[in-house]
Amino acid sequence: MSSASDQWRGLTPTKLARRERIVDAAERTFARIGLKAATMESIAEAAGVSKATLYAYFPDKFTVYVTVAERLAEQMIVEARTALVGPGSCTDRIARALIVKHGLAFELVVASPNAAELLATKHNLVGETFARIDTEIEQTIAQLLADRGERDAAAIARTVFNASIGIGERATNRLELESDIRRLVERLCG
Repeated sequence: MSSASDQWRGLTPTKLARRERIVDAAERTFARIGLKAATMESIAEAAGVSKATLYAYFPDKFTVYVTVAERLAEQMIVEARTALVGPGSCTDRIARALIVKHGLAFELVVASPNAAELLATKHNLVGETFARIDTEIEQTIAQLLADRGERDAAAIARTVFNASIGIGERATNRLELESDIRRLVERLCG
């Protein structure tokens, strides 16, 4: 993730703002029509820039997609880390971290009519990035449980994390996602 952000360090504030506007527009475009139907032209139009401007920032729609996914991954890990070290009981922190992680994905991808395509593409193009985040979150949950004296902390963390993935992918709305993850964590970690 850092290598993608490193390439933008020398940009002026105006160019950075334009790049963010492009990434925001691409995120909405991918969610609305999917990656296959999205074109550089549709992304440029949604961002309010010319195709030439878009190409000055990104060589193709797949690079734009990777940037959108990496930004989501960065947001997920930052917010999950914050939840895991924040106030509250161990169970509350674990639930908040999983809700944050899966809630962000739900809002952007799972709730999209193009969810299957976007998830498959995510796995193909940036799967390793999300796998690293998943591993970090799962290991942190295991450490929290171990610090609390839980036997089999790693196995419980793995079970809770993997079950939360299923909840995140199958939830039909945000409230269901949150209540099901809370219930899961309370039953297995409470």
